[in-house]
Amino acid sequence: MLNGTFDLPTRPPGMADWPVAVWSDPVVLPTYLPEEPARYPAYLDRRVYQGSSGRVFPLPFHDRISETRKARRWLGLHLENAYVRLLVLPELGGRIQLALDKRTGYPLFFANPVIKPALVGLAGPWLAGGVEFNWPQHHRPATFLPTAWDIDAADGTVWCSDHDPFDRMKGMHGIRLRPDSTVIELKVRLFNRSD
Repeated sequence: MLNGTFDLPTRPPGMADWPVAVWSDPVVLPTYLPEEPARYPAYLDRRVYQGSSGRVFPLPFHDRISETRKARRWLGLHLENAYVRLLVLPELGGRIQLALDKRTGYPLFFANPVIKPALVGLAGPWLAGGVEFNWPQHHRPATFLPTAWDIDAADGTVWCSDHDPFDRMKGMHGIRLRPDSTVIELKVRLFNRSD
C-alpha cells in the first residue's frame, strides 16, 4: 500500500536493479462504472460543449453512472526509477492516475483512489485527478475509453494511442522516466488525417 490508498505491485524480480523499470501489471480500484447508454444514438447538435458542437455519434452517450461501487481490475502500466513511481491506466484514456514522489510518499498530482466518473466529458464519463491527455479537444471522447498501448522498456517509455472518431485524428503519447531524474517526460505524436 503506497500513500495509504493505492495497492501497487512491486517491481518484477528481473527488474529489481534496473535504473528505470517499466512493466504492466493489473491494479484493483474501487469503481463506479457508467450505466449502459441508450439503445439509440444521441444527436446532440445543439448542445454547446466547451467550444465543440456536442455531436457524439457514432459513440454512445452515457448519461448515468452506477450508484454501486465494485472492485474492478484495471490494466496498469508502471514506471519507476529511484525518485518517481507512475501508474498509467491505458483502459481509461492512457491517463497518469498516480505520480508518486518516492522520497516523500506524496503524490505529485491529485491521485484519486476511486474511479468514479462525472458526466462532464464529451461522451459523458470523465475522471478527476491525475493527468488527462486531450486532443483534439478538452475532455476528448477517449478520456474514458481504452487506448492501444506498448512498452519500450529499453527507453523507459510507455506509449498510449487512440483514434478520434470525429476528426479522424490519431493521438499518441509516450510517458517516460530516465535514470537519476525526477522529470516526467511526455512525447506527443499527432496525426491529422483530414483537412
